[in-house]
Order: sequence, then structure tokens, then C-alpha cells
Amino acid sequence: MSFEIQWEDLQNDGELNAQIRDKLNAFFSTLELPSYLNDISITDFKFGSHAPEIILHDISEPISGLNPDLSGSSDNDLQLLFEVKYADDLLLELNTSLVLNYPSKDFMALPINIKVKFISLHILCLIGIFNSGKRIIFSVLCDIEDENDSIEGRRRSIGELMKDKMGSPLERLAIIKNLNIETEIGADTVTNSYHDFQINDDDTISELSYGSNPNSATLRNVDKLEQFLVEKLKNFLRQEVGWPSWLTFEIDDESDDDDEDDENDSGSHTAD
Repeated sequence: MSFEIQWEDLQNDGELNAQIRDKLNAFFSTLELPSYLNDISITDFKFGSHAPEIILHDISEPISGLNPDLSGSSDNDLQLLFEVKYADDLLLELNTSLVLNYPSKDFMALPINIKVKFISLHILCLIGIFNSGKRIIFSVLCDIEDENDSIEGRRRSIGELMKDKMGSPLERLAIIKNLNIETEIGADTVTNSYHDFQINDDDTISELSYGSNPNSATLRNVDKLEQFLVEKLKNFLRQEVGWPSWLTFEIDDESDDDDEDDENDSGSHTAD
């Protein structure tokens, strides 16, 4: 069963976009960065302009342990098995700085702006709906590589699929199949000079040449920087939403008192 969702509502939900951006920032703040990079910050996140293709494969009662807060359980709780396919635009913008630590520490820093503008994925997802829709749980069970994987999702129960998907999500999940990146190396900190840099195998930066071309800088193996960031982004998704972990979204109720609003945050959990 396929259906449409109100994608524009997600696009225009500034609070949800901000939650995702903040969660990404919290993740990147914990990373041990190579010596050639300063702090990484996520400055913008927006859903793409087109909705993903979504196919509902199964509806059933939630498995035991999927909702840790039993006080929010009800007879109307559901778990849904979805196939999600997406290959379209998306905006994820990161800022960082390329640091040259020679001849002294932090001798030079060049601002770098990286934009993820396209992403593709094809995954099988679990969604739990609890407490009359006020609590939503989301997890990615597996990647779908071809039509046979999609058929397996239709034929097998959620419980059977989960038993097969209990390995480390870092080892068995990709989630993101492809993405397109644009990298800009700013030159506003460089005056009347040209600098040509290279990332070395030991994760240091070397300046290969110096000239008089005004306000110009290049990074020869920029792909090494991009690969580092892409892999960290994939790890974030694997760790946060790859089964047996999931994200929990608490949906605000307009009738709730203001003092309850602080509890309506998204969180990540791991199944026992």
C-alpha cells in the first residue's frame, strides 16, 4: 500500500528542522577531529522539495520493549513497516576551518563551507505510534538493495525481520546510498596571496606553493576531507536510527501546559 504524506508540512516545520540540526551539531561536537580541522558546525538543514516514495508493508501491535515508557501505552498503539525510497535534493550545510599548524600551531585557518545538496536512499523502516500519536518512534531495519529485498519486506513479519537485523548497524547498514557535495574554500582570511594545500597521510596539512594571486586558496585532495565528513554523517545515522536503536519524537499537544513543553524533545534509544 502506497500513500502520500504532507511533505510541505515537514519542509516548513522550522522546529523539526532545528531539532535535526541541533542533534547533528551535538554529534559532531563529540568527534575527535583530524589536526587539520577546527570545530565542525551544522548551520542549516532543510528537507528536500519532493516527498519520498513510501510503501506500507505491515501494521501490527508493537513488539515488547519498543516503548520504554509504559505509562504512555494504550490499546491503540501500532507499529508500521515502511519501505522508503528517496533520490532528490536536500540541504545540509556545514562550516569548518582548514588549519595549517606549521611553522606554528594555528598558523593559518581557511574557512570551509560544505553543502550536501542531493541524497539517495532505499530503506526498510519501523515506525511505532504510541500514546494516541503523541510519541513516535523511528528506526531503520535494513537497506534495500534490489526488488528481492523489497519483496522480503512484504512477505516476512516485523518480528522475523528484527531477529535477522540485530548485528551492529555500523557494520550492516549504509542508509545513504549516494549524495552530492559542494565544497567552497573561503579566502577571506588570505590577503593578496595564493596558497596551495594538501592533506597528508598522517592527517596534517602541507602548503605546497605560495604565490601572489590575490585572495585565492586551493586544497588539492579535497575529496579526502569530503570522505571524512560523509563517513561521519553515515555513522551518525547508523548509530542514531539503525536498529536496534531508534529515535523518539514527542509531539506537542497545544492543550498541554507550558511546564510540560520541556519534556517534548527527541531522543535516541537502544533496544535491549
